[in-house]
Amino acid sequence: MMTILGDDVASRPAPLSIAAGVYPPQEDSALLVDALCATGRVSDSRVADLCSGSGVVALAAAEQGAASVPAFELSRRAVACARANAAAAGLAVTVHRGLWSRAIEFEPYDIVTCNPPYVPFCDDADDRPISADAGPQLARNAGRDGRQVLHPLCRHARDLLADGGTMLIVQSEFADVDRTVRDLRSTGLRAEVVAEERIPFGPVMTARAHWLEREGLLAAGRREERIAVVRADRDYSHVRWCPHQGSSLGPADYWTHLLSWSRCVLRLPAHTRCTKAVPYRHRAGIPDRSRGISVEYT
Repeated sequence: MMTILGDDVASRPAPLSIAAGVYPPQEDSALLVDALCATGRVSDSRVADLCSGSGVVALAAAEQGAASVPAFELSRRAVACARANAAAAGLAVTVHRGLWSRAIEFEPYDIVTCNPPYVPFCDDADDRPISADAGPQLARNAGRDGRQVLHPLCRHARDLLADGGTMLIVQSEFADVDRTVRDLRSTGLRAEVVAEERIPFGPVMTARAHWLEREGLLAAGRREERIAVVRADRDYSHVRWCPHQGSSLGPADYWTHLLSWSRCVLRLPAHTRCTKAVPYRHRAGIPDRSRGISVEYT
């Protein structure tokens, strides 16, 4: 099994083969993989990885037992790299070349991950050349506000998610984490920051530090940044819980059963009805009884 998770990306043995011109996994990649693992729901889920780069997050999803893992990446070199890494690891990851928005052409997903370009940039931003080892400009530069990809991604996040689905986005504070949360909430998703870390500047941010200071985005002399993972969840919008005749299950009980059976239910075709008898254990001190619920698609 590949070693992907860990506290210090730089000190771990490299689990992947990273070709020249491909964004190498760094702290943001590790934080996103940690957040993915923390959901506890990767196994048997349909997981899409956007802006996949070397494929490190997609491979982590496949390792955790995802039912399917399509990855989307624009760079030809990165696509070849991710495909090679998946083949070498013997993991079922399908890598598509194209913009992240290609994912909308496929069925909605249970989980979507994305490590988009998010570094603010303009033509005179860099004080010094940036080593090719830091990856291509395509993988980091995202316009003057760092939101060239984040804006459309947030707008279309809901379209990518199945009911009950989860999106995880990692980004820097310099691309406005709070704005990402607000934009996702404006589409009807529940969104919040679920992980964050402060890290020292790497070669890209070091070369861009004076420009960020001039733009008022960075305090003078400060050379660290906060990266964060934002999680957005789509509620179950088309599932209605209907008690059987004679059942006295309350709303809280329906929610309990929703959590227990949602994965099964959401695999059913739309506009179908199924009935499932579910045992329900009363709170301590009250005898067990068997009661049923039905699930109806409307």
